[in-house]
Amino acid sequence: MRSIIERFHRSSDRRSPNVRVTKTDIFSRLPFELHVLVLGHLEPIDVVAATSASRVLRLIWISDEMWPALADRWYPGLSDCIRSTATDGQNMGETFRQALHRIIRRTDGKFVSALHLKMRLGSNDFFQLSQDVPVSEGGVHSYDSIEGLEFHPKQSVIRFMMYNNGRIAWWPEAYNLAFFAVVDDFRTRKRRAYMFPNHGVEERGYKTAMSDKLLIMSRRTTLHAWHLELDHLQSVEVPGLIERCVTEGETALIVLKNSEAFLWEFGRELQHIDIDKFSCYTKSPVSMGGMDNLTLSQWARSRHGLYLRQSQTLVDFIVHPRINQAYFVITLTHDGQGQLTVYEIHAGELIGTYIAEDRAFSGSNISEQGPLRWEKANSYGGYLLTQAIMGRPDPDEADLASCTVCQCGRSRDELVSMCFNIYTKSFTTFFHHLTEYCSMGCMLWNGQLAVCGEETVTWLTPCIGKQRPRIRPGGDIPSFTTTSGNTSPILRRRQIPSNYQVLNYEVDAVDYVLDTSQPIGSTADEPESRWIPPHGWTLHQVVGDDNFLVFVDKQRYAVWSFWGEIPAKPLAAGNERRSRWQKN
Repeated sequence: MRSIIERFHRSSDRRSPNVRVTKTDIFSRLPFELHVLVLGHLEPIDVVAATSASRVLRLIWISDEMWPALADRWYPGLSDCIRSTATDGQNMGETFRQALHRIIRRTDGKFVSALHLKMRLGSNDFFQLSQDVPVSEGGVHSYDSIEGLEFHPKQSVIRFMMYNNGRIAWWPEAYNLAFFAVVDDFRTRKRRAYMFPNHGVEERGYKTAMSDKLLIMSRRTTLHAWHLELDHLQSVEVPGLIERCVTEGETALIVLKNSEAFLWEFGRELQHIDIDKFSCYTKSPVSMGGMDNLTLSQWARSRHGLYLRQSQTLVDFIVHPRINQAYFVITLTHDGQGQLTVYEIHAGELIGTYIAEDRAFSGSNISEQGPLRWEKANSYGGYLLTQAIMGRPDPDEADLASCTVCQCGRSRDELVSMCFNIYTKSFTTFFHHLTEYCSMGCMLWNGQLAVCGEETVTWLTPCIGKQRPRIRPGGDIPSFTTTSGNTSPILRRRQIPSNYQVLNYEVDAVDYVLDTSQPIGSTADEPESRWIPPHGWTLHQVVGDDNFLVFVDKQRYAVWSFWGEIPAKPLAAGNERRSRWQKN
């Protein structure tokens, strides 16, 4: 059986019609019960290969009777996510197959195309500045209209801020012109530039957020939201100083300085959230993050939650991506107990309370605790809530029975990541072994941890608490770089030999490595910003999802596309929605 499935892997690339017919004849005669038995021994990559090569297997294995069980087995939450997004007449089995394909490409590092770009204004032949946002609504149609803008990189502090759904948001003058934002779209090569209306002379105090639909900038009591598809501005005033904003789709959850909260949907009226009714937390003044001298995710401030000063409690929120007026309140006690609780609220009613049984953050061997945060951990309802660095306990000082200790035999510190899935209502804890984590940026996605080096992004597999051999073809770690393709500046994937000394990790802990260096001859000769970050901060950051991965290094960044071609030319107006990206 296994040998037949392995032949599917080979034939799916060669597209041999004779082999496909033979395999189809074999499997089409199997009774339904044997198909179930066969699937019990297969992995996602086997199902993708077989259903790509055989129409009969595609009809059976991703039928409505089959695919939900496979989704729940491999990726808990995926079946609920697919059902919640399905439209009338949509083939959910095919949606599941495409999701499998996308996840596998991502977890294996097999990107389709790539780019090396710089965050810069002026002459930029890749992104086309959009004229669709009216100037009266904050749209920027010409850089010449911006007073005080410096084009020379040495005179500016360019800052990357956010990624969502194939778009990055960055600030060309993060400190001199904090009210000027740029959003670049990799799928359409369209650039949108925004100015905070009536910004005055203030250069501080802006709160930002971005979803797949909205870019949000707020200051004091005013929130401006630009719709990224409708190219329209909506604004709302709140009865207090804004301290935090979380957005999903067309909905924003706004938290004030006094910890009052409001729900707002684009184009709708502001709704007050009665926090006292749910007893999630006792209201008191809040501050961002609540962690001093924090090195965990220094460059992800827009995703950091809040700190209730009086109760020493961390708090944050998740807006449900599919259900209207549904959201989650997350609290983490900062009193040594480390109790993590999630409250689920629909239409003003508390419908569930979930408490993490794993007190991974209550042990005495925690060397650094990160804040609560808003950060997706996969594409099917998983969210990374918080992280901590855990050292191995000292037998003379620590209570070994109460500490979470890795059993795999490694002596290195661990990064502990606590996640929650909004569909399964369950917590998952991931452990990854690190070397110099505090000086690097990282990202958790599909259980893998991306760690930034000087010229690499290394993807680490989670530790399962015991040693396990990693069997690889040829015994090598998959390592990929980019090479020039037929269409400049689009780059292609090329596999290269691994450099174990550069990796600085055990071979069995590494899933794959991406080379972030630019191909020879493609490096621009423009000067970099002279700004040097504070001690302990890193200019490297990695962000993304199943479709894209972005590695940021100061003003430069690399983009890898895992599901579809980056367009060779900017898409004309009216063609954006018909782009191949919409097939996802």
